Amino acid sequence: MGQNIRITCVKLDPQREPCERVRKIGGVYPDGSRWQLRIEEAIAGASAGKWHFHVDGDVHSMVKVIIATSSGGQRFLKSQYDGLEPSSLLKLPECPD
Repeated sequence: MGQNIRITCVKLDPQREPCERVRKIGGVYPDGSRWQLRIEEAIAGASAGKWHFHVDGDVHSMVKVIIATSSGGQRFLKSQYDGLEPSSLLKLPECPD
């Protein structure tokens, strides 16, 4: 059983197509320190069942983040309720350096 992880920020590459813009995801550990993962690492960990990612939904809900594949064959993360683009992740604030 994998670890549940909340994504609270992203690092984007605005020059890419929407499904490829998220280059890193990040969040905060319970001790207050910050973490970041390259999108490739996050997808590999999620595929292996190591991590189960989510973003905040309405009030007290969590929205599952899933692995999707673009029409060009690129794997990316998006919320289970997003359409063809990772809208929920693209709306998150930029991770601090």
